[in-house]
Amino acid sequence: MAITVEYDVVVRERQPIQDGLYRHVATAYPLRGGPSERIWWDGEGGVVHEGEARADYPFQVVYIDFDGTVVRSEERGGFFDAAWAAFLRRAGLSGSDDVLNALRSRVYRWRDDVGTSTADMLNRIERGIDVYGSPLMSEDQNKLSKLFGFSDGFEDRASVIAEIKESIGAQMIKEDPRRVLELAPLSPGFPEFLHAIPPEVPVAIGSASRRRTIIDPILDAHDAITPGLHLRERFGGFMFGEEDVGRSRKPDRLFFERVAINTGRVLHREGRIPSGGIGVEDMVYIGDRGDIDVPSSRRMPHVIVSPRPIGPLGRLTATVPDFPTLLEIAQNPEQIENTTLQRLARTLRVSRVCP
Repeated sequence: MAITVEYDVVVRERQPIQDGLYRHVATAYPLRGGPSERIWWDGEGGVVHEGEARADYPFQVVYIDFDGTVVRSEERGGFFDAAWAAFLRRAGLSGSDDVLNALRSRVYRWRDDVGTSTADMLNRIERGIDVYGSPLMSEDQNKLSKLFGFSDGFEDRASVIAEIKESIGAQMIKEDPRRVLELAPLSPGFPEFLHAIPPEVPVAIGSASRRRTIIDPILDAHDAITPGLHLRERFGGFMFGEEDVGRSRKPDRLFFERVAINTGRVLHREGRIPSGGIGVEDMVYIGDRGDIDVPSSRRMPHVIVSPRPIGPLGRLTATVPDFPTLLEIAQNPEQIENTTLQRLARTLRVSRVCP
């Protein structure tokens, strides 16, 4: 499966074309022939490689982020808030979920993965500072210091605490699967969107969350309480979490490449790779955040599904507010101007609206 391409000639554009924040600065021609790529640059760190993909050519693989895209687990009072509150109570703190999570939010901020984020939190507690570097109230620092009791005697305290917290969250869902409707409900329109993807097109989860303690139990709970949903069956062996991507993290391009490589291995094992192979331009990634769900060095098309306003993200990017809107737009691909969105529309099986 093609992941990178070597180039023989890169020709700079004398009069770059501007498109939003990006300029077409060069064209790259492959070493052994084939289609060229246009290179777009935002003047800083954003680089986009745009191949000569046909707008009427459907995608061969669909990747989907999990938290915030498949399920609404990151919202206030959701799965992560409930898991952290339960963990803090086990550590000896008292209060409602809102009170405990307000205290946690003073020292905890997501960075890369749960282990790194937890290590940052413990470091702030020891130093007596919050996420902004301001001093913590001594009362808050004393309360939060109870977390160290879980990791006494362990060299990697953050990993121990993160593992306990993750296990508590998974156990909550396993003991009462119906809680998933409250803590991690499916995004509106997502089941219909998933159903619209033809069964021969692999749908893969690519997430920074842990598969064993977050993705698996949440999907199992939804399948258990909703007859005929079959989420695990649809995703099959194409579920990749923190355990499957090494040390790479979004939006590092290596994260997306590792997910693509893992997908290729499963397809090869199942004998499903076409004779011409699958290139990055044949894949699309669907997420909910423009800051981490868009690869830092871009070849793979991507769609951001979010009601939040998102600034220009350059070529290969499409944005829609929600899945019902995406399905509605897909009914008439001929009227879609964005190439990525048009290709996704032609991938889906939805009732077409005659122009």
